Amino acid sequence: MRMANGKGLVVLLLICLLSPPLLAQQATQPLALSDALALALKGNPDLAAYSWDIRAAEARQIQAGLRPNPELSIEVENVRIGSAPHIRTSAWSITSTGAEVVRSTETSASDEEITIALSQVIELGGKRARRLELAARDRDTVAWDYEIARVNVLRDVVQAYVKVLAAQDRVALDDELAQLSERVLDAVTARVEAGRVSPLEQNKAQTALASARVQAERSKNALAAARTRLASLWGDTEASFQGLSGSFDTVCTLPDWQSLTNASEQVPDLKRWQAELEKRGAAIRLEKANRIPDVTVSAGLRKTRVADSDADEFGFGSDGFSYSKSRSRADDDYDNSVVVGVSVPLPLFNRNQGAIKEAEHLAAKAAEQRRAAAVGLNASLRQAYEDAAGAYTAILALRDGMLPVATQTFESFNEAYAQGKFGSLDVLDAQRTLFELRREYLNALTDYHVAVADLERLTGAAICSVEPTISNENDKGK
Repeated sequence: MRMANGKGLVVLLLICLLSPPLLAQQATQPLALSDALALALKGNPDLAAYSWDIRAAEARQIQAGLRPNPELSIEVENVRIGSAPHIRTSAWSITSTGAEVVRSTETSASDEEITIALSQVIELGGKRARRLELAARDRDTVAWDYEIARVNVLRDVVQAYVKVLAAQDRVALDDELAQLSERVLDAVTARVEAGRVSPLEQNKAQTALASARVQAERSKNALAAARTRLASLWGDTEASFQGLSGSFDTVCTLPDWQSLTNASEQVPDLKRWQAELEKRGAAIRLEKANRIPDVTVSAGLRKTRVADSDADEFGFGSDGFSYSKSRSRADDDYDNSVVVGVSVPLPLFNRNQGAIKEAEHLAAKAAEQRRAAAVGLNASLRQAYEDAAGAYTAILALRDGMLPVATQTFESFNEAYAQGKFGSLDVLDAQRTLFELRREYLNALTDYHVAVADLERLTGAAICSVEPTISNENDKGK
């Protein structure tokens, strides 16, 4: 997990880019932890999916900066359907000079209007700047989500790597136990055939050998599953590497609890929620800007057809019958004019009150979620710390006390059995005790390094390394 910091990530990315034969080399060479981390960063399916989230957030940021499109409108009015109506007027009058009746008919041509206008919404209140701010904060949260996924993958790789190392050692341990049980059975069989011990001891030795072989087979199956699990972290369905080059029997003293607590304040989980709070604040500012109405301005050209008219008039009176015909024509078919307009919504009822309240409530929710994340992080950190401390205590007790005594006891019983001082049951009991302790030692080492990987994930600080060579190189650089 020393690779989880910024410098380590750059190194791993350079390894991915400058070492194309890495996938081919793993089939012929033992796989180192740094290679496994590089492969996971390059090929993990979950990380590949998160990269599209970042691209989508960048696209939203581009969209947020775009201005409203202008609108083109075309209106045609007063389009007459059918022939023009005739206006008929009748009038009569009686004067001192006589009487007169007049009737006139007037016909007008179409007077349609064609208006072509362009309108544009002008955003007020800094809405575009607020949208850009919100989109930028949204991208930050997505980037932190990716960072969380990345460090989770690194932790998973370390833990899976440790479990494969442990499975390899368990296979070797169980194979050794099976071979030793077979030698014990051969020795007991020889003594039974010589009549020196009861056949019951031979039955016990055969049972112990059968149990050891079953356990050895189960360990091999568990190793195959652990190898597949490790390979799946870089997208492979089968493990193509030959083995692992690391050794996990090196442990180190854990730092004090307070230093781990201080380091956990800088982990991506909390920074992600800090970015979420900033995003919610930007959303509130955007909704407050949205309550300011936008102005729509428009300008265009209006063409009005000038109507022509024809009039017929006839009448009769004391002077006799009269008839007249008149026609009016304009010097141009259309009258051109400019049309301008401004429209502003009146914020009498809808002032975006509900959206502002919603944004404020979501901000309060995000604050509570950040607090819950901090509490959960502290609990997980404490659990990992106690698990690592308990495993470390068990490792020291087994390595420095119980295992040496059990090994010496088994060797003493084995020598005494060869001299005929003890029976095979005593040897088998000492053997079972020794190998159970060795298996507990492997379990304690596994628990320790798994917990340490959790600690490094939850604090972002390096504690121990599975590979001593990597640890030593990093220590020299400090």
